Amino acid sequence: MNKYVKVLYFFISLLFLEVLFKLVVFKSLFNISLINIFLYSGFISILYGLVCSLFNERINKILFKIILGLNGFLFAFQECLYSLFGLFFSFNLFKAAGQTLEFATDIYHLIIKNFIWIVLFLVPFILSFFLAKKIDFEKVKGKKLIPFVYMLFSMLGLFYTSL
Repeated sequence: MNKYVKVLYFFISLLFLEVLFKLVVFKSLFNISLINIFLYSGFISILYGLVCSLFNERINKILFKIILGLNGFLFAFQECLYSLFGLFFSFNLFKAAGQTLEFATDIYHLIIKNFIWIVLFLVPFILSFFLAKKIDFEKVKGKKLIPFVYMLFSMLGLFYTSL
C-alpha cells in the first residue's frame, strides 16, 4: 500500500492546483468541469506515480520533486499570463518571445502582484521536502507494475467516458 502514497500525493497536489487555478482565474468552482478535473487528475497522478517507480530510489525521489516543481511553476505561469494578457499559454506565444524584454518591468510587477498565488501554487512542491520521508520511492518491477497499468487505463477510460 505504501507504494501508492506517491500517487495519492500527486492526486491531492493536482486537485489542489486545479481547484486553486479555477478559483483564481474563473472565480467559480462548482460546475460539470469539476468531474473532468477529478478524473484527469487521477489519470495524471497514476502516470506520474508510475514514472516515479521505474528507476532507483534516488532518481525516483528527484523525479518526484521535479514533477511537483514543474506542475507548480506551470500553474503559476498560467495564472500570471492570464492575469496579464487574458489568455492561456500556447506554443504560438513563442512567436512573440522576442518582445518579452519589452515587458520586463511589467513582468516584474506582475510577479510582485501575484506573489501570494505563485507561492500557493508551489505549496505541493515545498511540502514534498518535508513529506518525502514518508513516501516509498523504491523501484517497482515486474508484476508489481500491473496494478499501476490497470489503474492507469481504467482512469483514462473513465475520463474519456465522462467527456
